[in-house]
Amino acid sequence: YLVYLCWQKSDILFLLLLLGALPVSVFFIRFIGRRLRLKAQSVQEEVMHLSERLSQNLAAVREIRAFQLEAYELELFEKSTRWLAQLKGVKYTYSVGPMVEAMAALGIGVALGYTYFHKIAFDEFSSLCLALYLCYAPLKELGQLHAKVQESRVSLERIQAVINEPITEKD
Repeated sequence: YLVYLCWQKSDILFLLLLLGALPVSVFFIRFIGRRLRLKAQSVQEEVMHLSERLSQNLAAVREIRAFQLEAYELELFEKSTRWLAQLKGVKYTYSVGPMVEAMAALGIGVALGYTYFHKIAFDEFSSLCLALYLCYAPLKELGQLHAKVQESRVSLERIQAVINEPITEKD
């Protein structure tokens, strides 16, 4: 619809201004996805260390009690769980939606300025803004999907590493 309306008015610059914010949004979505993947990797490693420490403590209960290390082990466990409870990756997951909406608002602001200076009618402007909003809604959903895929990718890489680990014990 945007292409048709801009072609009908022979105003290609307006179409380029409207669609120019889309690649910027995609750049920010990829940036956030990369940051989210790094955070998910660090969380995965911390969970691995936490489960390793927990299994070692459960296997060596008598030694921990014999050397009176309960307080020390409890402090290490609380420190690890406190770090995990902060969930630093969550801010990246939920920042995709507002970022895309901010880019849409920026695009509509540029469109408003352009329509003011080129004396475009309000009905055309409102239909263009609606079409622009309809372009950004799927982009927002794709951004959230990209964030979930980046989180899941870290888990998949860990599962593949475990599966591809050579078997050391023979039957």
